[in-house]
Amino acid sequence: LETVTRRCPKLNYLNLCGCELISDAGLETISRNSLRLESLNLRGCIRVTDQGLSAVAEGLQCVLFTLNISNCELISDLGLRVLAAHCPRLDYLNIAGCTLVTDAGLSELTKQLPNI
Repeated sequence: LETVTRRCPKLNYLNLCGCELISDAGLETISRNSLRLESLNLRGCIRVTDQGLSAVAEGLQCVLFTLNISNCELISDLGLRVLAAHCPRLDYLNIAGCTLVTDAGLSELTKQLPNI
């Protein structure tokens, strides 16, 4: 990921669907180097946690529009809180299969991001 994100500074879409070896460290790399990333697909990236999601949210806060974190079973309400706080332009979020996300987390997210 380091090589891709450094050599493609204008990257605006990244699909890592099913990349089971992607971890929070990889997401930290993305958030440091892909400052124009508007769409990120992490579906089935089973090692991704709230920490990695926080790195993405904080690093890409002004540009991220779409995010698919479906089947990322380590994502919880905490991750959604960080998204809501740092990604005001987010208008699409897929959390299907995120079993640690509760109704309370969804409620907080939709209060802060009514367009989602």
